[in-house]
Amino acid sequence: MGRGLVAVADIKPQQSLFSIPRHIVLSTKTSAFKDVVGNDVYAQLQNGDEANWTPLIMAMCWEYLQGESSKWHSYFSILPDQFTSLMFWPKQDLDLLKGTTVITRIGLEDIEAEYGRVSQIIKTNHNVFGDSQRYSLDLFKRMGSLILSRSFTVLDWKPEEENEDGESDEEEEVDLRTSVDVVSMVPMADILNARSDSANAHTEYEEHNLRMIALKDIKAGEQVFNTYDDPPNSDLLRRYGHVDYTPLSKDSEYMGNRYNVAEIPADLILEKALPNANEKMKERRVEFLLDECGEDVFEITNDDAVPDLLKICVVLFTLPDTDFKKHEKSRKVPKASVFSKENAELLAKAIKERIEQYGGVLEDDIAKLDKSDTLSQNQFNALVLTVGERRILTKALEELDKNDYSQKKQRVN
Repeated sequence: MGRGLVAVADIKPQQSLFSIPRHIVLSTKTSAFKDVVGNDVYAQLQNGDEANWTPLIMAMCWEYLQGESSKWHSYFSILPDQFTSLMFWPKQDLDLLKGTTVITRIGLEDIEAEYGRVSQIIKTNHNVFGDSQRYSLDLFKRMGSLILSRSFTVLDWKPEEENEDGESDEEEEVDLRTSVDVVSMVPMADILNARSDSANAHTEYEEHNLRMIALKDIKAGEQVFNTYDDPPNSDLLRRYGHVDYTPLSKDSEYMGNRYNVAEIPADLILEKALPNANEKMKERRVEFLLDECGEDVFEITNDDAVPDLLKICVVLFTLPDTDFKKHEKSRKVPKASVFSKENAELLAKAIKERIEQYGGVLEDDIAKLDKSDTLSQNQFNALVLTVGERRILTKALEELDKNDYSQKKQRVN
């Protein structure tokens, strides 16, 4: 990962590691950018969406271009200008991610389209921005990537008795639905790395400071890991440009990320269940599934390789039309408990096809990981990701094979 924070002496639980004054947190509220460009231009950048990151991206671009006159100049000087996240991978390396769904969530086309929109605003307001060529696509992508990989959600401080929901202002994974005003760059705090099941510090939010506190004993020489969610390798690679590759459990021979997920789209199951149905009939099933279950892509994990919701999807899609209409009328989905042997066989076919979408042979790719010194970093990360997802899919096949669904028959519930 290139950088991080290592203890130089033993640290005790609840010991304060460092504190950051709120006024040096970089956000749309602390930067002078909004005052400089004015409300009209700022509103154009926001484009009617409070969650739009563009105002913060542009505020960071503007502060960066101020050079030494910006109070965040020294902060920018230590931030990376090279990235290993998927947005910066060459096409031939992205091809290594064949079969994964993360390839559809990189967002390169979206950020290029947004830059095209913003560049027109910059050119139109030359008196505010100056030379438009300084605001390059590369700079726009760099600042967006820094936000994606390093930002925190920093809410305004409230006394504990005023916090109605009883929750502390903890760091959260930034969500596109979050108002951009609370998305913030926090110097020093963002140098801490995260690793699955390794958190030993977290941020506490005070009236005037953000304080990093040790959660447990940290020995001299150990790395300090901040508290984040435990994302799968697909998210780690997309956001941060690295993957977790640690033992899946204490007694496991396998390496990877125990929080990995593999995805099975409902459309794949639908094509197996109703290959000859007309499009209208297929749409009705998918719409009902979305309305009642809220999902049309199913995540399976190491701990739950054949979740109930996936079973319900298979049962729903294989119901005779007369039975399906009864469920439509009652607005109730079938129970997972009626998942039958025939359902299991159909799902197994869909999962096998899903595995085939990755290409290659799983055992061969595992062998390549054993010789990782011959791989580039992107090749290694891609293999870790695709091997991990295929292992979960293979585990689902094994569970379907070992469980006896022969006594189950579909019925309307």
